[in-house]
Amino acid sequence: MGVFMCARVCLAFVVMMSLVACGGGRPADTPGPTVTAEPTETPVPTATLKPADTPAPTATAEPTDTPLPTATAEPTPTPAPTPIAQVVKNGGFDSDTGHWDLPYGTLRRSTSEYNTGPGAAQLITSDPDGLGDYRGTFGQCIDLRGELVDWPELDGQKHLTLEAHVKTDASIASVTLHGIFLEDARCRITHVGQLPLQEVAGNQDWTKVSASVAIPDTAKSLHVFVWATGLNNSAAVYVDDIWAYPSSPDALP
Repeated sequence: MGVFMCARVCLAFVVMMSLVACGGGRPADTPGPTVTAEPTETPVPTATLKPADTPAPTATAEPTDTPLPTATAEPTPTPAPTPIAQVVKNGGFDSDTGHWDLPYGTLRRSTSEYNTGPGAAQLITSDPDGLGDYRGTFGQCIDLRGELVDWPELDGQKHLTLEAHVKTDASIASVTLHGIFLEDARCRITHVGQLPLQEVAGNQDWTKVSASVAIPDTAKSLHVFVWATGLNNSAAVYVDDIWAYPSSPDALP
């Protein structure tokens, strides 16, 4: 019996070893816990190379604007040369109508009509004269007392020339330039002499009127004035460069 059991055990051992040699059914090892693989890190996306930026087109310089032509300033009209020792104030009406009195009509300064720039007087016959026409007049009293002290003489006599430039429209009947000497320094009393009247008709372009005369010994003032007669109350005369000055030899009558 003991030999028999030993034989069986030995036989069982041999069979088992055979099975092992042949890859037989050894009980599977209990698998160890499966190692959970760390999730593969999502690779940072490789920066896709941007296609080389197409260089922005070089800004074409705007063509320099052609500068607008500089406005050429109108040349300032040159005033007429003032005669030596002339005694009329503001005879060229360069800035206003100051120093001139206006008994009748309307007096303005014009910068569009003048004999020499920059201005002239515009006299409008806006007042009825009571005879069916219209009138306008402006003038100036000149104190000659201080002026006559050094007034030059010709053949022992003092002479004065009065001149002006006049332009009339078609509605003017006539315009006269007057020069009256008075014994009073304020042109108030006693006429002692006058220059010959200078008259211009209507519708005339710039016309120079001039007269010369010996100054009376008793004269202390000179009243210079322009008198205009118009056919209506809007007739206009332009007057410029009113001068009174010592006469030259060739101006004497």
